Amino acid sequence: MKRLLSLALALLMLLCVAACAKDPDEPADPAASGTSGGNTDTAEIYPELSLPDMDFGGQEFRILALGAETYTTELWCSEEDAAAGNDVDQEVYNRAMKIAEDYGAIIEITSAATRDEIDMWMNVNSLSASPADTYHLVANHGRYVAKYVVNSLTGDWNRLYYVDLNAEWWSQDAREQWTAPSGSIYMMMGDISYGSVGQAIGLFFNKKILRDSEMEYPYQMVRDGTWTFEAFCTYVADAAASLNGDGTGSIDSDSFGYVTGKSRGPQNILNSVGEHWVTIDNGNYSLLSQNTGNVSDAFDDYFELIYESEGCICLNDNATPSPKMLAALNENRAAFIDDRIAFSAELNSLGADFGVVPYPKYDSNVDGYRTFVNAAANTFCVPNVVTADEETADFASVVIEAMAYYGGRDILPTYYETLLTYRSQTDVESIEMVGIIRDGLTFDLAYYHDLNGLCDIGSKIAEKNGNSNFVTEYQQRISGANAQLDIWLNLP
Repeated sequence: MKRLLSLALALLMLLCVAACAKDPDEPADPAASGTSGGNTDTAEIYPELSLPDMDFGGQEFRILALGAETYTTELWCSEEDAAAGNDVDQEVYNRAMKIAEDYGAIIEITSAATRDEIDMWMNVNSLSASPADTYHLVANHGRYVAKYVVNSLTGDWNRLYYVDLNAEWWSQDAREQWTAPSGSIYMMMGDISYGSVGQAIGLFFNKKILRDSEMEYPYQMVRDGTWTFEAFCTYVADAAASLNGDGTGSIDSDSFGYVTGKSRGPQNILNSVGEHWVTIDNGNYSLLSQNTGNVSDAFDDYFELIYESEGCICLNDNATPSPKMLAALNENRAAFIDDRIAFSAELNSLGADFGVVPYPKYDSNVDGYRTFVNAAANTFCVPNVVTADEETADFASVVIEAMAYYGGRDILPTYYETLLTYRSQTDVESIEMVGIIRDGLTFDLAYYHDLNGLCDIGSKIAEKNGNSNFVTEYQQRISGANAQLDIWLNLP
């Protein structure tokens, strides 16, 4: 609720600008409000940071992260790059400067060329590193980090004394799913990086097609809690009825109510039911039963939408973002597509008339909207040497906590606005929707630890063109998944 209040304050200013625009359906230039993301306003109601008054005298805080795309710049940005970049880059730079000013800690980052390079350092060099030459924070693909955990290469975040994992700038879902039965936490996700939001899979919709079909944009349904799978299917069917495709069934030329890829929608089915693959009940960890609730029905209904209704799945175009999917939406040949939130920028560059909403919940009994975060997002761990030395642990924990705090207070609101700004106009409702998506992110252990492909059941059904089902795929994986889960359950 605090996060939504913070976003709401920034949104109020944008809404006021939109109300003054000539076209009530298209908000006016956000620059007229004099804001660069709303961070000054959100700071007024954001919780205060409770850290001790420490001065580390210019000590380097060293980060190792992947250099590709935004994986490095979302953690640290030089003054030159910030000046040449966007408002988000400026806020990332401002965060580093504030931490240097307040705590005398200088953030330095090493950009790895590949994930394997980070893997090599963790598997070899971290074992011999001293507190004086270690990286204090390591970021990599989530499934790599999970391997560091089971190989005893990572420190327990409970020993980072000044990191408050109860705070809203840390993902509570990740904390619950990634805490071992012993109580130890060896990897984390949170607002230290905006990548957890950018790598989340959202639903993009074509505004023109919905307008032509005389359908309301689904924003209010999301707010009301009525954005269900049944409602989504109605939207897809009504939109498809208004499109004149060529009947080829090809994403290159035909028209569809909904287009997905095998690693997008099919991986989010379980989340729409409000379940996790790994269930935790009073400290007892177990894998989801094949008979749990309406999970099997949800898988059946989803693939009926794909194969028997007006959907299309791109099995051989799984690039991210998918150029064919983005083209279909931009060319008014797809009413809905799903992709990572970060690729709003790609649609912006095309000049697409789009909005974004979370995945629908399966039915109205599900609490909130959940979506998975692609494991390629920066996932964080600290090497063992950091938590083994009390002085080093205290230093690291102060900087890590401050980075997450200012990430949530200043960087994320700016990221939402910048990401969804196009043609000098802002889709205010979509900014709100991204905030809702952020609050429903899930970090299922089975996905990050890759428990025998359990989380990929939807993708496998897609690869088989629907000639399989949830129960069949589940039974093929559950024994091996349980064996891998046992390793996690026995972590110290």
